[in-house]
Amino acid sequence: MLLLVFFICTSLAAQEQPLKLNANVIEHPCSGEGHVISLKAEGGKEPYSYRWKDGTSGGFREGLTSGTYECVVEDAQGKSISRVFNFAAQPAPLVLKYTQEKAAENLASLSLQVTGGKVPYTYYWFGPGLDTEAMRNTSSHSGLPAGTFHIIVKDASECSENITVTIK
Repeated sequence: MLLLVFFICTSLAAQEQPLKLNANVIEHPCSGEGHVISLKAEGGKEPYSYRWKDGTSGGFREGLTSGTYECVVEDAQGKSISRVFNFAAQPAPLVLKYTQEKAAENLASLSLQVTGGKVPYTYYWFGPGLDTEAMRNTSSHSGLPAGTFHIIVKDASECSENITVTIK
C-alpha cells in the first residue's frame, strides 16, 4: 500500500506543469489611454493571485494610460512569475483648425492647420466639385464654391480627426 501511495504522489508531481502567464494586450495608439491587459495563469497549482506593482489585483486591467505596468502572479504553492508591460507615450491628439478667405466672386479658399498626431498627415476632402484623390496631400484648396466641405485628416498611426466647413 505504501508503494502505491508513493507512486501516485510521484506521478502527480511529475505531471504538474510549470507556471505560465498568457497575456492579451490591446493598445490604443491614438489616445494614449484606454489600454487593456488581460492575464491568464496556467500550470502550477490553483488558485492564483495577481498582484500589480501599483497595488491593484486581478488578471484584467482596462483604462490604462501610457506607462509601465508590472504584475506578479503567484500560485497556491508560492511559485511566482511576473510580466512587465510598457505603453509608450503617444503624441498629442490631432487638432484641426482652418482659415477661410474670399478668393473671388462666389469662390473661397480654405487652409487647414493640423497639430498633434504623428506626421505625415493624409488629407481627404469631400465637397462640391472636388476630386478627392487629387486633394489627398494638400492642406489647402482655393477656388471653392459655396457649399459644405468635410475634411478628414489621418496621421501616420492611422488616427483621424475631421472638420466640417460651410462656405456661403
